[in-house]
Amino acid sequence: MNSFLLLIHILGVVIGLGAAFASDMLFFHFLSDKKVVKHEQKILELMSKMVWAGFTVFTLSGLALMAQDLTKYLGRPIFLLKLSLVFIIFLNGIFLNHYITPKIKSFTLKKRDKKSSILLTNLAIISGWLSILTWVYTLGLAITKGYKQPVIFLVAIYLILFAGGAIVALHLKPLYRKLH
Repeated sequence: MNSFLLLIHILGVVIGLGAAFASDMLFFHFLSDKKVVKHEQKILELMSKMVWAGFTVFTLSGLALMAQDLTKYLGRPIFLLKLSLVFIIFLNGIFLNHYITPKIKSFTLKKRDKKSSILLTNLAIISGWLSILTWVYTLGLAITKGYKQPVIFLVAIYLILFAGGAIVALHLKPLYRKLH
């Protein structure tokens, strides 16, 4: 039973992370013409459903795995960090679905609303980076078990990666538009 749950858990991560990565790449590809049209919105909505499906599978299977020895898991600081990261994925997903996605449906980069379009694009970039980083970092912690590093060190590395990656992603935005 444990191996089966672990397999389901890993499949949930693969589906969620893969869909999150693909939806981020598609989002920036769709923005290359400075608008997101109806069929592109449908694709992004499908990708969002896949992310949530993966998240649900890996969360439920993770809870089932954890329930087998609750004391052991809750006594491990690295496990509590992974739970915190899963919560960040969840909150970021809510933000993407309830704030970014509704605004994207009417998204264009016209002169009259350029300031709000730039803000929306920047928020989408940062949120997309947060999503990918957190999925990958959580997976990395699961695979490596944190290499016995202090949790505060692992949190510091995560925050540095987030800040550095967000800055780099925001600065690469003009380059990406030139490529398309």
